[in-house]
Amino acid sequence: RAVSGLDSFDRRANVVRRLEQLVESVLATGESLWYEGQTSGLSPQIETSLQTYLDESHARSLAIVPLEEPFGDDAPPRTSKAIGALVIEHFDADTDSDTLPKHVSVVARHSATALRNATTYENIPLMPVLRTAGRARWLVQARRLPLTILVLLAVVAAVAAMIFVPADFDIEGRGELLPQKRQEVFAPDDGVIDQLKVKHADQVSRDAVLAVLRKPELDLELSRVIGEMQTIEKQLLAVQTERLTTLPSRSDARDQYYDLTAKEVELEATLESLQQQLEILRQQQTRLTVTSPLDGQLLTWDVAQSLEARPVKRGQVLMTVADPRGAWVLELNVPDHHVGYVLAARQEFGPELDVSFIVKADPEVTYRGRIEKLGMATETDEKSESSVPLTVSFDRDQIPRGNLRPGATVIANIHCGQKPIGYVWLHDLIEAVRTRVLF
Repeated sequence: RAVSGLDSFDRRANVVRRLEQLVESVLATGESLWYEGQTSGLSPQIETSLQTYLDESHARSLAIVPLEEPFGDDAPPRTSKAIGALVIEHFDADTDSDTLPKHVSVVARHSATALRNATTYENIPLMPVLRTAGRARWLVQARRLPLTILVLLAVVAAVAAMIFVPADFDIEGRGELLPQKRQEVFAPDDGVIDQLKVKHADQVSRDAVLAVLRKPELDLELSRVIGEMQTIEKQLLAVQTERLTTLPSRSDARDQYYDLTAKEVELEATLESLQQQLEILRQQQTRLTVTSPLDGQLLTWDVAQSLEARPVKRGQVLMTVADPRGAWVLELNVPDHHVGYVLAARQEFGPELDVSFIVKADPEVTYRGRIEKLGMATETDEKSESSVPLTVSFDRDQIPRGNLRPGATVIANIHCGQKPIGYVWLHDLIEAVRTRVLF
């Protein structure tokens, strides 16, 4: 707790830690330790701790005297309890061993009394509060009292303003600017992109060819079926020719004629089955042609780099086509912990809440819109952050054509009525206290 001659010291220093270990060993015996160079007669535990400490401190002599509570000759021994220890060190050989114990006894008596009183003082309930109140007495002194009153009035006025002065309560959402009429184009089957017919920003019409896929397995199956059909057709032609030259009136040729007729029927059935297979395969091949689902513009950037000669899976998104000449919307994401304010405001003021927003590329101008729809499910993005999707409709004519770019970043404020200005400023802190402290 204290070292004479030092204002402060490091409790983690090796010499201090070794001394604390030695003191604990001595206090466990309930007797004082006097060391003047001889360790004979000491217990192994104390001797080990003593030698370890002396290696760090290099003291020539050492005394450790327990400080007991209550301390005094009139206290019964069974009620004495060590509350600390007094440590005396000498680093030179000149030590008055005759008068030292007497002096140490006096110092130990006063030290025990002081330590007991300090401990009692520290254990008084609400002592930190009382200390703070004592330090604040200067605030109510006569010379400072007017200033104190002014400060208190200012604080009261600020608190009252935060409670009673209303302010607009807005919830922020971030998202992008997109044409309302847009559709993603998916891969119809597994395959490899064989041909790309478009590039970024191309104008396309409905059913226009965007890309052609190639499926090696399908090409192989088509070749197999066509080859088998050609073989069957040749066999069928040979059977029909032989049957026509065979006269069924002759008894020896009648059986051969019937066999050829049966063979012809069988080959025709096989050929018909192969034709059906070929039709199905050609339909599958036709589906490998990717077409535009609507009239519009291709939004996907650098299509050749991302798709040309690349393998794709069935259902994979290949491109996005949108109609930039039609209506536009904002696709926003509202943090999940804020969407409750939006839901409450929609119940109070109606579903079409007012929204103001800026385009990040041109933040000087504020535009207006209204909520069109709010998602009913929470989504989690790649950063594991939960949000609710929200669509805002607006008049596209209020935004200059140069800023009307698909995917342009927007920052929006959803107007949820008015709340006390203190709640508007501190609602995040209030919610944090409710969820993490009070819950």
